[in-house]
Amino acid sequence: MRNYAAKGMPLLLLTLAVLGNLFPIKIFFGFDWFWGSIAVLLLIRHYSASLGALGPLASSAGAWFGGCNFIGALVHLAESFWIHLSWHRTRRNIVILDFFYWAAVATLAVIVYTSGKIQLHVQAFIFLLLKLSVNGLVNAFAAEALTVIAGYCGAESSGNLPSLQRMLSTLFIAFICLSALSLISLGGWQEFHHTESSVLKQIQITHARVSSAVEHELLRQSKTIGSLSSIIETIIEEPALIQNHLDIIRKSNPLLVQIFAADSKGRSLASSPSLDEQDHSDIGLSLADGDYYQNLLQTKKPVLSVVSALKPTEEAAVPLILFAYPLNIATEGARSPTYAAGLIDPAFAPSVLMPLACSGEMITLVDEHHGVIASTNPLIQPGTGFWETKSRDFHHQIEDSVEHFILFRRGPFLERWRHSRYILDKEITFENLSLHAPWRIIIEHSITPHVEALYDYYNSSLMGLLLLLFAAAVAALLGSYWLGKPIRILAALTQGLPEKLHQDQEILWPKARIVEQDVLLKNYQEMATAINLHIEAIDAYAARLEHSVQRDALTGLFNRTVLPERLRTAIERARNANSSFALLFIDLDRFKTVNDLHGHAAGDAVLVEVAERLTAHSSEACCVIRLGGDEFTVLLEKAAHQTVVDFIRRFFDSMERPITIAGADIVIDTSVGISIYPQDGNDAGVLLKRADSAMYRAKQETGNTYCFYESPTDD
Repeated sequence: MRNYAAKGMPLLLLTLAVLGNLFPIKIFFGFDWFWGSIAVLLLIRHYSASLGALGPLASSAGAWFGGCNFIGALVHLAESFWIHLSWHRTRRNIVILDFFYWAAVATLAVIVYTSGKIQLHVQAFIFLLLKLSVNGLVNAFAAEALTVIAGYCGAESSGNLPSLQRMLSTLFIAFICLSALSLISLGGWQEFHHTESSVLKQIQITHARVSSAVEHELLRQSKTIGSLSSIIETIIEEPALIQNHLDIIRKSNPLLVQIFAADSKGRSLASSPSLDEQDHSDIGLSLADGDYYQNLLQTKKPVLSVVSALKPTEEAAVPLILFAYPLNIATEGARSPTYAAGLIDPAFAPSVLMPLACSGEMITLVDEHHGVIASTNPLIQPGTGFWETKSRDFHHQIEDSVEHFILFRRGPFLERWRHSRYILDKEITFENLSLHAPWRIIIEHSITPHVEALYDYYNSSLMGLLLLLFAAAVAALLGSYWLGKPIRILAALTQGLPEKLHQDQEILWPKARIVEQDVLLKNYQEMATAINLHIEAIDAYAARLEHSVQRDALTGLFNRTVLPERLRTAIERARNANSSFALLFIDLDRFKTVNDLHGHAAGDAVLVEVAERLTAHSSEACCVIRLGGDEFTVLLEKAAHQTVVDFIRRFFDSMERPITIAGADIVIDTSVGISIYPQDGNDAGVLLKRADSAMYRAKQETGNTYCFYESPTDD
């Protein structure tokens, strides 16, 4: 099962690399966190170069289809390939490699930007660099943290233990990084929504002010037209007087394009201006075809509508505001329905609306079909459809009547966002005008005045995050180094600890900085003390064992097992120093008689006394060895002929003193044979044999005698 999961892991990482950039996480408006490169970095770090090369392609494909432009996808691709090539060559820390990449990208981008090749506002450019750098470094830290966690969890099975310094520093930085990013995300959205709330509040205030201003102007015009009721009622039978009054009213109100009166059948009674000033040919003209007239007949209430008409000086139809009032005129004892109407030029609107608009706002008045009545935007002409001039790429709906949209045009998203607008499309509200007017006020509020404040917040937050990451990295490295230093020193000290203790090396234990380190150090010190005692016990036992192996149990002298090694060592030293040494072979004369007469205990006592007298005349350069029985050897290094003779004579003098054993005085004579290196031989066996041969020759004489080896025939 584990092998199956391991084989499926690369496919899972490739899938996450695509999904991470295809569905980025929105940190705040304008900053989408493309997290797919985390999977790419893990794929590069833990798998072969050929398999890791698929990661950058998958990540870039996800970024491209996720809405990232060509340059952005190319930057993601270059980042992944840079990490891929650098990691497999140097095996350096991925965070460091990613830092160098983004430093190089930022430098290159600044050079290109200063040359004028990138058409971005300076704040937008800084924001773009910061968000890309933060995105890349955060992903690198996240990948490194996941690697450390995975390494720690799998250390028992894999046997690869993670470094304490790396674990502490990486996890600390990752925690700081994610915490700071979360706070920035929350702050960024709060700042953006605060801006939206301010804009929303402002455009609602503007809508109320515009409604009031339009209502005030329409109310003034309606009073003017409505005043015809009392005038026409008295002069209904005199068209000339009606015409005269209409001319006076129109000329006193420059906004009135035309004013007219009609009878109950919709036939014109008079109009100003007249279509023909000479014969008044418009009198009797039927006006009953208009929708407003049918509305008048049905509701018997004033009508406010928008109609298309031709101004005398223009050829194209323009919107005009029509006021129609029903008039009940008394004729022949009855009330005869007539009406008066006026066409008002909405050209007054921009001058009225302009002072009401805040900075970055444009106000447009439209009818129920979104036909433009008037607008403060010089690019929007009256009579056109409002949305016909807008090509929109909607971002989100704030309220039912307010939406934020981005103009659909070529260019970087950040620049399009910089020129985006909030649009309120809401029906006008009249409080005092008793007319139903299904008109709408459209307020376009540009985000541009608020962008600088948003960019200031975003850029300062992202720059603060980068500085925090740097400070956290330094603090983590220093902190982990400071905390881990005693453990590293302890690890170095305890490597080969028994050997160091055996050699009596001084161990300078580090100073603990935390409780756990103090406990660990005390445990190691106690263990070192125990090891030292154990080593001393082993050394004592080894010394006793060596003594028992190399020493004669009776006399305490070296035994015959030591002689070959001592002879080889003496030969090597003499050869290197171009010197000589003497080998003395000593035998006790008539020692068997002592054993026979006095017993073996007395014989042993004699051997002990002879050994003491030999060692009494020996120096550090001498080595006295009991070969066994009553035979001894003495090795005299760097000894001249006379030195040997003097040593033997002193020994003979000491042997002339009787040895008192159980009240009996025993005098022992000795025979000594001598061989000299190198003249008597270059081999240990030869020297011993020739010393033995010289000793037997000495035995042929009586008393204490000695003989140097002289004739080869003695072999």
